[in-house]
Amino acid sequence: MTINNRQKALLHVAKGKFGLSDNEYRSCLVHLAGVESSVDLDQDGFEVIMGFFEWRGFRPLVADGRPMATGPAWRPSPNSN
Repeated sequence: MTINNRQKALLHVAKGKFGLSDNEYRSCLVHLAGVESSVDLDQDGFEVIMGFFEWRGFRPLVADGRPMATGPAWRPSPNSN
């Protein structure tokens, strides 16, 4: 199953936060998840990429700008698309 649009958006937020060029971002996708585009990411690949971004210091925020208080923000709810 491919990832949803919210997850793709979160990847691009992290990409921007780190100032990654398109080539650097795609290199992460290829080396860590074995895909060339976020369109091809499955849930496992998404979690690997987000784990790497979190390891580098990325912390997703809630709408008011505070860090998420519990668990990874990037895990989808069962009904989200």
